[in-house]
Amino acid sequence: MKKPVPPEVKPCRKLLLAVADLHMRGFQRLRIMPYMGSMGAWRCVLAPASKMSARDGAWLDSLGDEGTLPRYTGAAEFNYWDWEAKENTPPARLARVFLDTFPEVAKQAFGPDWAYAGWLLYALNLTYPDALPFSDGQGGALGMYGREDLVPPPPPGYAGRTLPPDVAAQEAIAVAASGIHVAKDF
Repeated sequence: MKKPVPPEVKPCRKLLLAVADLHMRGFQRLRIMPYMGSMGAWRCVLAPASKMSARDGAWLDSLGDEGTLPRYTGAAEFNYWDWEAKENTPPARLARVFLDTFPEVAKQAFGPDWAYAGWLLYALNLTYPDALPFSDGQGGALGMYGREDLVPPPPPGYAGRTLPPDVAAQEAIAVAASGIHVAKDF
């Protein structure tokens, strides 16, 4: 028997699917910092990989950055960054809203990071359809909101590190070839 998806999980998964959509469009350096808020709501900060800890790829290197980055709380349901979505709004539309609302973060998040993009798809698969990953900021495996299972940790962030040469070269080629072109078919 198929387990029903809790209503509080649906808008949160839509956000994660929008990030996966952005990865497909070349913004693979966009990372998530999912965590549980003090009132029990799932929360998520979106940040470029350069702001994520080299020790814990699911946590910001400096929590002082959190207030300047896009944030979401499950308590807001389908209200993302002062934009009200419907339950049936596709994740690609939410991805477009993100690009329009946070162009500077998007610019910093543009470029290849195949290891992270693959990790996010794997995490979405492991948590499908009724759970959400969350981090405690201590490194290691992520918990699951809605289940007792674990999600393997993501690749480390790049705060305080230089990009590996192959990734830096891929990024330079991608930026030069695309001029940070974003498909308009959302």
